[in-house]
Amino acid sequence: MASNHQIPKHVWVYVGSFILYLGVLLARNAKSLGRIPADPGYSYIQDGAGQGIRSLLYGDPYYHIAARAVAWVVSWFPLSTHAILLTTLTLFVWANCGLTVLHVVRLETKSLLFGMISGLVLITAPHAAESGFTVGNLKWPLLGSLLIGSASRRALSRTTKSTTCLMVVTGFTNPLTVICLVPLTMHLLRPKINQSLTFRLSGACLLIFSLQLLKVGGFGGHSTKVTMPWNGMGLFWWSGLLGPVIVAVLTLIVLIIQYFFKRGLDEFPTVLSVTAVLLASASYQMGGIADRYFFTPMAMSTLAALLTLRSLDIHIHLRQALWVLAAISLLIPTVKWFSTSWYMTSGPTWKSEVDRVRELCTADSDQVVSLAISPDGTTELACSYVLRE
Repeated sequence: MASNHQIPKHVWVYVGSFILYLGVLLARNAKSLGRIPADPGYSYIQDGAGQGIRSLLYGDPYYHIAARAVAWVVSWFPLSTHAILLTTLTLFVWANCGLTVLHVVRLETKSLLFGMISGLVLITAPHAAESGFTVGNLKWPLLGSLLIGSASRRALSRTTKSTTCLMVVTGFTNPLTVICLVPLTMHLLRPKINQSLTFRLSGACLLIFSLQLLKVGGFGGHSTKVTMPWNGMGLFWWSGLLGPVIVAVLTLIVLIIQYFFKRGLDEFPTVLSVTAVLLASASYQMGGIADRYFFTPMAMSTLAALLTLRSLDIHIHLRQALWVLAAISLLIPTVKWFSTSWYMTSGPTWKSEVDRVRELCTADSDQVVSLAISPDGTTELACSYVLRE
């Protein structure tokens, strides 16, 4: 007889998936674990060390609580460990975002395997290799997991408390959380939805966005941004700029065709596709052509396409051929842009720089020393800070 305290199978799958996600993320960042990228640099940790929990409320220019919370925790540890701890904790949050996607898709499809694969879509997002794994860009996997959860009526109704918590954390980290209003509004247009819950979440989203606007004093995006393609712009940039919109629009076309044949609309991938297009458009408007705006809408539109492919009522051989094509289309860019790029792997390691300036500070403890951070940036620290441990 089975024990009453037997752990459900899906719990073990979740644990195993989390370990898998974290392992994949560590493999992607193997060459950059010991380095601190120039953006956002070391300032978050320095603020955390100097101001403690109050640093979570600092603007950049908006609230960036998740990233600053990670940096604050890192500041508790010895200086030489800060780079590797900062990246590891950042990847820990990434892995939890993948787990959130797994859970949402499992609720929608009732398939643990497909849920696990869906989490991998976010974890292995090719365009994240440029700078997506910096602590400053934690706002994007958080937003992606929240938007995917908001697109699912089942997830909203069965994970109300966790979705609300995720919305609060993400809202005070990324102003574009306001895009959650799109899937929430789309749900209101469909029957059998908890309107009270949807209105509460919408109200919370609007309130947090208003507080972000007050913090910034307006919201116009970056003042300096690249908005036009440049000569020699490679496949990485073209695919990141156009890929999410193309995949989402093609998915919507397939869903509309299927609607006329089946007399029903597959709501989850439809909402995902629409939201992915709006997120890509809003990101471009806010910051132009930049890699950090690519991977979240790309992961969302890819997931929508896979969900649509899974639901197609077509001949089994055609379905198999399409799955093979989809697998190849995903594997090629994933392998090509698996490991972190030069931006996160160039320059000396943080530990070697700390060891170097400690020798300088030992000789003269009143000076201010400069540490190199990748790719070509520097950060200045007082010797009293360097020697404090």
